[in-house]
Amino acid sequence: MPHMFDPTLLVAELARRKETVALCESLTGGLASAMLVDVPGASAVFNGALVTYATPMKHRLAGVSLRGAGVSGTCVAGMRP
Repeated sequence: MPHMFDPTLLVAELARRKETVALCESLTGGLASAMLVDVPGASAVFNGALVTYATPMKHRLAGVSLRGAGVSGTCVAGMRP
């Protein structure tokens, strides 16, 4: 399955900018985080992740409304900082 981004390039660009990233994942089940931490040097730019696959966890840990916690744009918007 092709990936939408190259994690090696992302880690390098974040390091170049002296920026970090943290993720809140749902449907991906932690895949994006796994791809990032597989890159040597990722620990310098990756702060961590919250994987909230089940609806109650999205609500409890990510603050997503129970009404919009399914796979939807509302859920995505609710998981953003």
